Amino acid sequence: MEIEIKSEDFKKHILMLGDREVFAIFGGRPEWDEDKGRYLIPKTSPRKMTEWVEKKALERVLGENIRRGWTTWISLNEKEIGEDTIEGTSAIWCFWFDFDAPRADKSRVATEEEKGKALEAAKKFKAFMEEKGLRSFLACSGNGYHLFFPVNRFNLRGRVFRKEFNEKQRLFYKQLREDSGVEFDTTTDIRRVTQPIGYPNMKIPDMPVPTYWVDDFTEEDIKEARKHNDILIEAVLNTEIKKHEQTVELKEHVKFEELLERNERLRELYNGVWGKQYKSRSEAEMALVTILCANGFSDAEIKEIMQGCKIGKWQEKTESYYDLTISKAREYVASHKIEEKKNENKKKEREKLKDKEIKAVILNDLMERFIFVTADDNEDVYVYRDGIYVPGEKLIKAETEKIIGDEASTYLITEIINHIKRRTYVPRSLFNKDKNYLPVKNGLLKLKDFTLHPFDTSKIYTYQLPVEYDAEADCPNIKNFISNIVRKEDIPILQEFLGYCLYPDMPAHKSLWLYGTGRNGKTTFVNLLRILLGDICTVSVSIEELDGRHRFSKARLFGKLVNIISEPPVQDKMETVEFKKLTGGDLVSAEVKNKQNTIDFVNFAKFIILGNKFPEVEDTTSAFWERVIVIEFPNQFIGNAIPNYERVLVEKDGVAGFLNWCLEGLKRLEARGFKFSESKSSAQKKAEFMRMSNSARAFIEERCEFKPSAYISKGDLYDSYKLFCEREGLAIVGKKRFSEIVGEIPRVYAKHKKIGGKIQRAWFGIRVKEEDEEEEEEDESEGIEEYIEEEKKVKYVNIKDLDEEGNIKGKTSGSNEQPSEQDVVEFHAEVTEGTCERCGKKTWLDHEWLHEGKKHLICAACAEELTKSQEDRRE
Repeated sequence: MEIEIKSEDFKKHILMLGDREVFAIFGGRPEWDEDKGRYLIPKTSPRKMTEWVEKKALERVLGENIRRGWTTWISLNEKEIGEDTIEGTSAIWCFWFDFDAPRADKSRVATEEEKGKALEAAKKFKAFMEEKGLRSFLACSGNGYHLFFPVNRFNLRGRVFRKEFNEKQRLFYKQLREDSGVEFDTTTDIRRVTQPIGYPNMKIPDMPVPTYWVDDFTEEDIKEARKHNDILIEAVLNTEIKKHEQTVELKEHVKFEELLERNERLRELYNGVWGKQYKSRSEAEMALVTILCANGFSDAEIKEIMQGCKIGKWQEKTESYYDLTISKAREYVASHKIEEKKNENKKKEREKLKDKEIKAVILNDLMERFIFVTADDNEDVYVYRDGIYVPGEKLIKAETEKIIGDEASTYLITEIINHIKRRTYVPRSLFNKDKNYLPVKNGLLKLKDFTLHPFDTSKIYTYQLPVEYDAEADCPNIKNFISNIVRKEDIPILQEFLGYCLYPDMPAHKSLWLYGTGRNGKTTFVNLLRILLGDICTVSVSIEELDGRHRFSKARLFGKLVNIISEPPVQDKMETVEFKKLTGGDLVSAEVKNKQNTIDFVNFAKFIILGNKFPEVEDTTSAFWERVIVIEFPNQFIGNAIPNYERVLVEKDGVAGFLNWCLEGLKRLEARGFKFSESKSSAQKKAEFMRMSNSARAFIEERCEFKPSAYISKGDLYDSYKLFCEREGLAIVGKKRFSEIVGEIPRVYAKHKKIGGKIQRAWFGIRVKEEDEEEEEEDESEGIEEYIEEEKKVKYVNIKDLDEEGNIKGKTSGSNEQPSEQDVVEFHAEVTEGTCERCGKKTWLDHEWLHEGKKHLICAACAEELTKSQEDRRE
């Protein structure tokens, strides 16, 4: 049997159906249905598939189906993953009309004459629509013709609206049949599927019929047609549906005072106690209004009662807020009662059904009410809730138990879960794929322009910030706190890294190390970040768990924004192989506990490490040290500490302002191509980390010398090393590890020797320098340090204020006097976007220039130019 595939025609079809990441496809082996007189795929057939396939895999999957004699259809419009329903259709891409060849015997292929009649009808309708300024594309579908009218993607917001749009489209198509006088297929719902043009029509097994485009067109023609055809969307929206007015049935109810007395939850909410169960005032007020609606209070009564509520948001809002809140509450109460009634009726029906029928009914019920996706690698099932996908097995179990009660056996529930998994497989690569948005409580925040967009079920996010985005929010108390815990010049770096934490990718390959001895604000600062991100976005996988021997640790990073590590161990050397992979954007493979298959993903959880001491790091490669940013918390806060101070700050400022502060850092970071700001103190602390990360090597390099005749007992060398660490404030490694490091030195070896009348284990080829030798080196070192300190005192001056000899005007070249405070350049803690007051460019302003008694905000380039000019003059 010869089968012809027209690949170019199929590519045009995919362009017609819109720019989507995944397509829903449906297929199977058709069988003859005597009752309906045509070939159908039986609903109970095991040779049946419903899958959501990535665009790049479509041709492979369609080819496989053709080879096994299956017919395949592709979804005309965009559908939520796992949702083959009208309510699951999330966007319109195309209006489509089907003209079947008129034939009574559906068991045979249409004749040319029959196909000619279908073509005549299609062309007549095409001409009718073109008269109205619309553009279409005609294709032969095998046994008939399809007419496509592509439009720009139209988002169908919410499941109720989708059903309404579907009904309007049905009525609109009916009107078109009447106006044009042309008959076409009456099945016109938005979830329709279509024959892939270019692939043979396999609806009649063993009798493939070629499909192809009748019209010749380009991608540009499709784009142009979308502009013309958008009026079809307006036409459907303007189609009227006769509706019955909804009435609210009010019942007699108890007095509010009595209800307040007996309902503890209502009493707490009314008195302003909402933080225990609710994350925002809006959510708490909605809960209170819902209770009042459920107890039969009228709109007017509710509005009067809410004026006395101590939650506080009601009094800040207008009438439209009151009406919207009450309307939503009444919708919830009504749907809840209907759902209870439905479950009651369903439970009675279940009692009459057999096990197999019970499973089918429950499965269909769950698939109708919820949106599921299942990762195709380890078969984790997720359910869509409030904008993101969360683990779904518990929900399936609970809902099944709710429907059939005691009859919900473990076997039945397992079968239902497995069925849902098999129906909703998607590649893990689609999880958290869209890096352009950040899920927050009130929508998807676009990170390019900080605009808020509605949630989209086609985007599979597994994380969400527990905060509502508010562009006007500020956090003066939090910013003041940060200015008190780190140096002024380090604030821009800190702000940029927190913004980097919000970006679900790893372009910069950086980690943040927060260093400082106790009571310095590190913990409060990190707890603020935890509050901003919430538990769902944060994880704590320790450094020692990334040694390659802890099998399940890496998998815990999947879908997290930040990995917070406290006090890395200093007794053992740090393994850096996995650390570099996880901070470098590499694809990693991770084992998952109780799962057979591994998961492959690119980690985007940023590493923040807190410590009083630096760990030992043997890795001297730039690949590790380029990933390190060190910020010191230099201040210690003495006195009575305020418990949970981060909560005090959040109570004063809220979290939305802190989010905005972090987003400012991200915006600045993106503008510089993800290159972080720099500071002298951060660079110095990083250099100190590099030294302190291996105190044994620092001791050997600074306090030991190597001579063939030298020797020292192992105990004495280790005691000298410990004394060195205590004086320098360095972490002490264990005796065994110290011996390993000394043993790695070329021409240094260990053997027994009689020292002080005792046979001892000793090191040969090494000794500790004498005190006078150390003092000579220290004197030389102090001289260098004095020079460095003198260099630090030099202020930056404006190049315009230098004379021809390179001196500040009015001063001699031999003068030891420092430049006036009126001509200096310093870091500016509040980094802003604006026009540089020196070069006139629009950019980020992160330095302050004091010149001629006035302060000027200037850019980093100008600051660098002034600095370099001064250094050149000095040289």
